Amino acid sequence: MSQTEGQLVVLSGPSGVGKSTLLRRLLTDFSALIPSISATTRPPRTGETPGIDYHFLSAEEFDSSRNAGRFIECCQVYGREYWYGTLEDEVTPRLTHGKWVILEIDVEGTLS
Repeated sequence: MSQTEGQLVVLSGPSGVGKSTLLRRLLTDFSALIPSISATTRPPRTGETPGIDYHFLSAEEFDSSRNAGRFIECCQVYGREYWYGTLEDEVTPRLTHGKWVILEIDVEGTLS
């Protein structure tokens, strides 16, 4: 029995365009989609849960992961103060198991 290869869906746009709203709708309407959890160096906002909303990393942890090639995309956004990125191990294992993974990323991340 062969396993179907997963698919990567990229939801990208500038800050404030409604990516999060669209993502919530897609996740509600298409149960097969699995969201990738991005990593960031910014501090958690009120109501955000580490490992659910983002992987919150120190600048040193992020740099170490970036230097080790663990990101499939990463960039500095919002005035270059914070880093955001998608860890390879958030995506590849799911794709390998035939899952549909959706990334919500900034335009700069898409270009990287």
